[in-house]
Amino acid sequence: MKKISLLVLVAGAALITSCSHKEDLTNPTPETKDTLCDPNTVYFVNDIQPILNSSCAYSGCHDVVTHADGVDLSSYDKVISTGEVKPGNPNGSELYEKISEGEMPPSGPLASTQQQKIYDWIKQGAKNNECVQACDTTNVGYALSIKPIMDNNCMGCHSGSSPAGGISITNYTEVKTLAANGKLLGTIEHKAGFSPMPKNMAKLSDCNIAKIKIWINDGMQNN
Repeated sequence: MKKISLLVLVAGAALITSCSHKEDLTNPTPETKDTLCDPNTVYFVNDIQPILNSSCAYSGCHDVVTHADGVDLSSYDKVISTGEVKPGNPNGSELYEKISEGEMPPSGPLASTQQQKIYDWIKQGAKNNECVQACDTTNVGYALSIKPIMDNNCMGCHSGSSPAGGISITNYTEVKTLAANGKLLGTIEHKAGFSPMPKNMAKLSDCNIAKIKIWINDGMQNN
């Protein structure tokens, strides 16, 4: 059985520049695309892909170039094959086994909510699915709105003892500092003079960017 590497090469000296994803995981033709998101369904493109982008499929680990220990998590097909995912059987899937046991990602265990999403996705058949998410920008707060965006899209690179570019965004204070100096918005909007984030990936959705803008404009409250 292939083993998922615990090793990762982290390097960087500029703002949020180190985590180099080699391939956009977005599959333009998922098997199913729902017009609205079912809260009881976990979607690969919406839910699983961002977690793997941020935490696993980057340079030095499980991207298309490095594919440490033969594991490449840079596309749906590769996630299924090299991650030894068994649809319907999370506990028999190598990917979930390594994540639930804390052996990956190397930056530290995924949040329990992220682990649960991966478990549920596999249990539901590990489908290559996507949905159109309604954008709710009412009552935008750090805990409910901003932290999940950071966790799913950024924290895999910008956490642990050696965060990419020396930038850690694992808690409210760190994210607020980055937002207050303008660097958070500059990077996610891909403005000139800023390193575009997520690295080598498509921009965050318009909805997520709108939520971050609202949070910043409303004073970056910790609520």
